This record gives sequence, C-alpha cells and structure tokens, in this order.
Amino acid sequence: RLKIGYIAGRKGRRRRPLMMGCRVEAASGSVDTAGSTAEFREATGDEIISEAQQVISRRLRAGVKPLSNPDMIEVFLRVFLGPLDYEVFGVMHLDSHRRLIAAENLFQGTLDSCSVYTREVVQSVLEHRASAVVLYHNHTSGIAEASKADLATTRRIRDALALIDVKLLDHFIVGETVLSFNRIGEL
Repeated sequence: RLKIGYIAGRKGRRRRPLMMGCRVEAASGSVDTAGSTAEFREATGDEIISEAQQVISRRLRAGVKPLSNPDMIEVFLRVFLGPLDYEVFGVMHLDSHRRLIAAENLFQGTLDSCSVYTREVVQSVLEHRASAVVLYHNHTSGIAEASKADLATTRRIRDALALIDVKLLDHFIVGETVLSFNRIGEL
C-alpha cells in the first residue's frame, strides 16, 4: 500500500518525504522507519489509484458533509468507476441535509450494457431511508453520452421515486469525461 506523508527528521533538519514506508536518505538507498536499510521504489499506478480511492472515500464517508458540489461527486465517481472494464449502475443515498448515507453499486453488467430494474432501485432507497439520491453509471467505451435507454431509465426511476417523496438530484455517466443529466437539462 502506498503511504505518502512525512517523518520528522533529526532536530534542525527539514522534514523528508515518506514513500512506501521508507524515509529517503540518499540517492543510493534509504532507511525505513525501523532504521534498517531498504531500497526505494516508485509507486505503481495501481498503488496510487488505491491511495486516491482511500483519500476520496474518507472525504465522502457517510454523514460527513453535504454533497452540494457536483464536482466532488464527479471526482469520487471517476476514481471508483474509471478503471472498471464492465458497466456498473449505482445509487448514492443522501439524507435530508444532502449528507451521504451510502453509495451502492446495484447492478453490474457486461462490457457495453447493464440491466437496471426500477423496483430494486426503489427498494434500496427505502432500505437506506434516503430522502434524495444521485444515480451513476459508467460507459466502458469512454464516451460519456446519454443514450435513449439511459434517458428512459432515468425518467422511469425519477417518476417512481417521486411517488415515495424522494428527489432524484442527478445522474452521472462516467467515461473519459463525466456527464451530468442535471447540467444538460435532463432532470
């Protein structure tokens, strides 16, 4: 696991970056936190993504801040859905103050499609006692465009949620970019 932070140096010396649990001492090697010699290595892409996911999940953990900023949601979704090679459809459940209750991947599909059932979305919303939701799904093609099926599914879910007094705030499609149904006037 990638750990990026700082370890205080000796008195009078500046702080040194911590990479992979090792304090960098010289170009030829490093000394780990226990004082034994260890080799420095560059973090892999997967390790960086894993650490980014942990940082974002701490910022978006349940009950922390209201999710009033769509940009924060976009960053969260890019990190969690970006590396997937199959489609996922999920719901972010929010309380009456727009704080996150839970983010739940409800459906997993194939490379280019995912079946979504309105009844299961509504059931999940009721189980989490959410007063508002944000829908999300990814397009593995990288093209974040709303298909006719995406629009129809969103309208069907919006109408079903309205019957139980739950507001659909947005629906995001994640590809190489992120599309917000709210921003394009589809909600």
